[in-house]
Amino acid sequence: MTLLYQLESSEEFKKFKQENKNAYLCAEFLILDFETGVDSYQIDYSLEDGKIATFSLGEKVEMQICENLGKPLSEIKNIKLSPEELKEIAIRNLKNKPITKIIAVLQNIDNEEIWNLTCITKGLAIIKLKIKDSNSQLLESKDASLFDVVKRVK
Repeated sequence: MTLLYQLESSEEFKKFKQENKNAYLCAEFLILDFETGVDSYQIDYSLEDGKIATFSLGEKVEMQICENLGKPLSEIKNIKLSPEELKEIAIRNLKNKPITKIIAVLQNIDNEEIWNLTCITKGLAIIKLKIKDSNSQLLESKDASLFDVVKRVK
């Protein structure tokens, strides 16, 4: 069962769609945890008033309305890659680096669904991958430092 199917089958989502007929899928956010095996899934829908409806998927579906702090997000029309496939792509591209966690964000960028993966290894190295959802093509791979991430947060 895909994440989107799980969401769309829930009573929470059906009620939401009745009240927000023009809402559209705009982002998917995943935390894939290799150490605990407990993954987190979030699917976002853009609303007409510029807000975002965020659905957290777990044992039950929970919704929260959030302010969109940036420009409106483009609609995602199709999702091909599953969380398991994203894990496999990351492992294949990072070869011998032991991954502990992947933070994955799917957005429509220039009319293409693109996954931005931030992979964290056991040695706390950070590798960023950009993957095209339609064909699993690796568009970009670059190393980042944990210190670079900490500097940006300050």
